[in-house]
Amino acid sequence: MPYASLKELPKGVRDTLPTGAQKIWRETYNSVFDETGDEDQARQAAWANVKDSGYRKGDDKMWHKAAAV
Repeated sequence: MPYASLKELPKGVRDTLPTGAQKIWRETYNSVFDETGDEDQARQAAWANVKDSGYRKGDDKMWHKAAAV
């Protein structure tokens, strides 16, 4: 199921990721889901793309590695 807005994202995504990473997650999820119809594959690809984009896990949230300077 594609997400039309950031407000629709799963609570775990909204609570963990800053807005920029949420946008990356949503765009990736929607793209992979549209191509495959597989929610698990879309979710895994979305998290991988967030990490590949430079976001790293801190205490309980993820931050962009450039912001940690």
